[in-house]
Amino acid sequence: MELLRYGTEEARTAGLQGEELEILTSQGIPLDCSWLFVSAARLERAGELVPLGKLWSEEYEARLNLISRQLDAIHRESGELTPLNSSLRQFVAILVPYCEFIEKRALVDEQDGRALVRIEAEGGELRKRLYEVDPLTRSAGWWSGVLGEL
Repeated sequence: MELLRYGTEEARTAGLQGEELEILTSQGIPLDCSWLFVSAARLERAGELVPLGKLWSEEYEARLNLISRQLDAIHRESGELTPLNSSLRQFVAILVPYCEFIEKRALVDEQDGRALVRIEAEGGELRKRLYEVDPLTRSAGWWSGVLGEL
């Protein structure tokens, strides 16, 4: 999985500082995670929001609120907001292992019954671990539906 690390000036110009600046410039976010997430090419501040990328086949956009520090998924047609994560750190802590699992699951031979059972069990364990990362994953947040499909 390829990670995108933003330049410090680009991140600062978008209004990021502290932990968020560190995460996006040092750690990075996945550049592409199949249909789930495609990271933004540029960080561009829109008022108090910083779009980070498209979600769910580009139906939604992940946006960081610079005031609350929370991330929301915004439906691109209706404008409906769905809580995504409590912070950028939690977003990355869920997105990275989820994307790694999706890549691994895509390599499983659909005809190999034992491999399918193993990957399903691994998905269940991953879901349990990721539910613990952020309280929003267990509520009506965006991840609750996504992780429920693991």
